[in-house]
Amino acid sequence: MKKNALLIIMIMLFASSAFSQLNVYAEGAISTKENVKARLGIGAMYLHPITDAFHLGANMAYRQSLTSDYYAAQIPIMAVARYYVMGDATGFYPQVSLGLVNSFSRIKVFNNTIKSSSSNFGFNVGAGYRLDNNLDFSLLYENIVFENASASAFLIRVGFNF
Repeated sequence: MKKNALLIIMIMLFASSAFSQLNVYAEGAISTKENVKARLGIGAMYLHPITDAFHLGANMAYRQSLTSDYYAAQIPIMAVARYYVMGDATGFYPQVSLGLVNSFSRIKVFNNTIKSSSSNFGFNVGAGYRLDNNLDFSLLYENIVFENASASAFLIRVGFNF
């Protein structure tokens, strides 16, 4: 019985993934605050169509600050909602994401290494355009909420859909 249930679940997952989208992208993050280094990263997004226009999915990325003075990285893991305005999986779309942003940093001060890490709530909103040749361009505004502050950035993404 357990083998049959596992087989049915695997068939359902395979069948549902046949209509889903995998987007692999490169992104740049430009902070809205002064004296904060820009970040570059790569990521992947899985989108599953609920209707022809409305897609839900998950997103995970790795971003690293562009500096040699210290190490700072982020790993956002977010749920994604996307709506294609033209009704099919191409053209203009607004997008909303929310989830966790895991931040890591390491800096050396007077021969002592100071490490820090945190997981915070984050969200982003924006829009993009998917071309017929599966190229995807998007611009998003992201906000990460800390205990007593927040950090925001504009994300520029270029991706490819499989």
